[in-house]
Amino acid sequence: MIGSYRVDAVGTADFAVTHLVTQRPARLRWIDPIGDPTVFIQAARRVCGLQAPMLHGLIDVGIEGDRCYLVDGPLPGEALVDHIARVGRLTGDALLGFAESLFGAVIELHGRQVYDGALHPGRVRIVNGLACVTEPGVGRLLSRLAPPPEFCLPADAPRSGTASDLFAAAAIVCFVAHGRAKPAAE
Repeated sequence: MIGSYRVDAVGTADFAVTHLVTQRPARLRWIDPIGDPTVFIQAARRVCGLQAPMLHGLIDVGIEGDRCYLVDGPLPGEALVDHIARVGRLTGDALLGFAESLFGAVIELHGRQVYDGALHPGRVRIVNGLACVTEPGVGRLLSRLAPPPEFCLPADAPRSGTASDLFAAAAIVCFVAHGRAKPAAE
């Protein structure tokens, strides 16, 4: 048992668990937060339950002994990078629908005063052709979610959660359209 969860199956990176009260199946992962674990838990609890069609949010967070964990539901759809590898770059209406849903996810987060700070293709899934951001709002708090440099603001750019998330979303759209985060200079 971990917190309020019964462990059903142990995987390499996560555990299949069931909440003891609701009997709802979930996915639990041990994580290493950046900085003080109690600060991480407070910030992550703020985004628990954050759900929208284009957001796959956390159900719960906690500390067991000296380790922190995250709980979310089974991942929807297909990983973006796997989808692009399987079907190729997105074009036309598929690209437009993807871009609208990805920017819609960012707008949904920002409308709730939540800034992620670490969006990249590894955190996006494709569900019925639309983007779905996983673990919204905790990216900047976890070193394992740190984006590759091409999805980060340039070093000389003003820093803000809004600018960082919008830049990353634009870079992700470039990635699905061109196969790289930034279009080549023409």
